[in-house]
Amino acid sequence: MSSSAGVSELMDAEKKASTVVAEARAARSDRLKAAKAEAGAAVDDLRAARESEHALTTSSDSDAKEAQAIAATADGEIHRGREAKILVAEAEENNLGVKAFNQRWNRWAICGLCEQRYHGVVMNALGWACWKMYAGECGGADSCAGALLAVSDVLGDVAVERLNPWTFPAAGELRCLLHGAGFRDVVVTSSPRPVQCTAVEWYRTFGKVFLESVPVADRAAFLDDYRTACAHRLGGENRLDFVRLRWRAVRRDDRSR
Repeated sequence: MSSSAGVSELMDAEKKASTVVAEARAARSDRLKAAKAEAGAAVDDLRAARESEHALTTSSDSDAKEAQAIAATADGEIHRGREAKILVAEAEENNLGVKAFNQRWNRWAICGLCEQRYHGVVMNALGWACWKMYAGECGGADSCAGALLAVSDVLGDVAVERLNPWTFPAAGELRCLLHGAGFRDVVVTSSPRPVQCTAVEWYRTFGKVFLESVPVADRAAFLDDYRTACAHRLGGENRLDFVRLRWRAVRRDDRSR
């Protein structure tokens, strides 16, 4: 092989290498631009969520408030997830290395107030936000129904209906709320979850609004009557019914890429 041919091949190889490097840089730049564009769209997401809240048709004010809370939580996770993606994309764009990459990602694993690491479902939610998947759980229909019936036996249905602060949606109702709040591919599961505590303990913790409606001098007698009613309604006072609804969903405007 002549020296001129070798030089020519070397120049060709250098050109190919330069082309590969340029293409890699362009790809990283495109990813960074896309991540920033998604972050800019967070404002539009917030506006859409507010419009969805106004469009919701719910059976009560409590349902409307619950739907708004779901929408607000989801918007917060979208914003945090997109900001995290931007930090990661910038680390890749600037070739900052594994250490910088981890530092930027771990920023979202620590609470800004107490500086403790997130764990459990909160950590999972932050990860799912980047993949546009969201999840949550709440009490479902028939939760604490026996305890509330026992209160009705003592105070009367009208008083309980007027004072009861709790709203527990059925699976279908929660599904409709999520659809209305801007989610798609909604999956809701319902599972009974008996609570091991006495009815009076539950009442003193979660039923203070009822207890406060009874004169102080009559509260001891009221609790005795309530305990008797629980024994009738629940077959004992150490098992309270609770229904857990768990859901996962994708934002409607987050399409697969």
